[in-house]
Amino acid sequence: MLNKILAPILFLLVITSCKKAGCDDEIAKNYDENVTKNDGSCKYYTKEEFIINDLWKFQTASSVDLEETVKYNSFYENATINFDTVGGNFVKFIFPSNPQANVTRTWTIALNDSKEDVIILDLGLGNQKILKIEKLTITDFTFSFVDQASTNTITINCNH
Repeated sequence: MLNKILAPILFLLVITSCKKAGCDDEIAKNYDENVTKNDGSCKYYTKEEFIINDLWKFQTASSVDLEETVKYNSFYENATINFDTVGGNFVKFIFPSNPQANVTRTWTIALNDSKEDVIILDLGLGNQKILKIEKLTITDFTFSFVDQASTNTITINCNH
């Protein structure tokens, strides 16, 4: 009788002790698909690592002004954005439909006065352009900025 009670308990102990501990979060750097028990060891990408992960491809632009939305969607059509940290922090904006607008700028990530993540682009001669990070994941990057002429906020959506 005692064997009938102990056998299932012993079986459960063996099964639970065979669990592989580690990181089971798919968006973590050290994700392991074989892990059956999360041990709290997950390490996550920094914003800089997310942003330099790959080439970002333009998807959509939007503004409260329809004409402005059309203008920015046309300008950014097929554009790519590449953040690079080799030899310094450089970002390359490539506009296939408007090659003369291609530009490379230095960049940094910081917090603005409202404690929001922003990318500061150095435009030269002491001028900067602030891009507010709206969304940043492994696959999606959305930023916004203020159009100098209209003072409307322009939102740009990109992905890999």
